[in-house]
Amino acid sequence: VGSEMCIRDSTNLPNRNLFMDRLHQSLQRVQREESVLALLFIDLDRFKNINDSLGHSAGDKLLKKVSQVMNNTVRDSDTIARFGGDEFAVILSPIYGPKNASRVAQALLDALSKPIDLDGYKAIIGASIGISMYPADGTTEEELVKNADTAMYRAKESGRNNYQYFTDEMQQVAKARLLMENDLRDAIERQELRLVFQPQVDAKTQALVGAEVLIRWQNHKRGLVSPGEFIYLAEDTGLIVPIGEWVLRQSCLQYKRWQRAGVAPPYLAINVSGRQFKMEGFADSVRQILKETGLESKYVELELTESCLLYTSPSPRDEQFHRVCRLL
Repeated sequence: VGSEMCIRDSTNLPNRNLFMDRLHQSLQRVQREESVLALLFIDLDRFKNINDSLGHSAGDKLLKKVSQVMNNTVRDSDTIARFGGDEFAVILSPIYGPKNASRVAQALLDALSKPIDLDGYKAIIGASIGISMYPADGTTEEELVKNADTAMYRAKESGRNNYQYFTDEMQQVAKARLLMENDLRDAIERQELRLVFQPQVDAKTQALVGAEVLIRWQNHKRGLVSPGEFIYLAEDTGLIVPIGEWVLRQSCLQYKRWQRAGVAPPYLAINVSGRQFKMEGFADSVRQILKETGLESKYVELELTESCLLYTSPSPRDEQFHRVCRLL
């Protein structure tokens, strides 16, 4: 009993090590029986927002409730595990084909899309699910997990709250994504990022009222990379934080040059991502950049993306919002 407890976490689900051992046993069985197995890789869509806004204790409580919901949705013969953070995995065995896996995946999506009560707060999370099948998508534990994880990322890119089956095309897309991520990590050091300033004009008077700051990436191998290709990647990997700081600093420096030349617009509008805004110390970072560049805050307008407004209930992050408002 003691060893079993050591390989379960606070949700009372098997951890990654125990799950991989059970997956190995399941594969041995289906190989003997020449049957099919499905692996579901599940990532909660909005868990980080809940964890950041309501605190880690609420996040832990949510994970326990999610575990109960999932246990009530799958069969007793299926194995659920928590891989870490807000990632879960499910072994469906025995299974009689992709249609059966689809039904289970949809049932999990339906269950996880319902509000979950957290001491009076109705948390709505949803999930993205990737599915790999034995033997079509892999014959080893590592292959099945990797391919289900790849399919899960495609589900996220497809709008979240859906499931996707692994395909060979996804493998190529995942490889290309990894290569682009590596290039993006070096983009600042290589001085490949540049800013474009889009004038904001009053429709009635045609007067210049401001300028919106846009970012472009001129990669040494790929050429000009569309923001639609790399901004999502930067958000997903956390690279948006150093990139966002670079954008703010370079924008302020450029505005100071325009001021000295007497051609500065009334203000600069600079986009701030949800991940950047929620970063601890964001207000202090903005204050420091303004101090370094010598630019008064009245010339800067920070525009928050929609992801910052997903949750409007009172939370510790409200103080972050007010600190930035007082600063600007």
